[in-house]
Amino acid sequence: MDAALVVTDDFDQEGALTIVGQECGLTVIVASPRCRKDLARAVGANFTKTIHESLLRECQLPEMVVDDEGREVFRPSAWSDSLENGEAAPKDGLLSSSRSS
Repeated sequence: MDAALVVTDDFDQEGALTIVGQECGLTVIVASPRCRKDLARAVGANFTKTIHESLLRECQLPEMVVDDEGREVFRPSAWSDSLENGEAAPKDGLLSSSRSS
C-alpha cells in the first residue's frame, strides 16, 4: 500500500491517520464529506478532497434491502426523513462528525 484514502471528518480517526502518515510514511488523503479541512490539517495529510453531499445521497442504500438469507434490513428512518426534507443526516448518521469546524 502506498497511500491511504479515508472518507471522514471524524477526529476519532486522528491518531490512526497520524500513525499512517508519520510512522508508516504513507501518503494520507482525507476526503471530507462536508468540505472541512480541519482533520486533514491536524494529521498532516498530503492531500484533501471534498466528497459532495449530492454524491453521498446518490450512494445511499434503498429504504429496505434483503440480505443473502432473505432478511429485510431497513435504513434508519431518521436518515430517510432528513434526506426527504433536504437536511443533512442526523449526528449518528452518514454525515456524522465528532468535531465541528
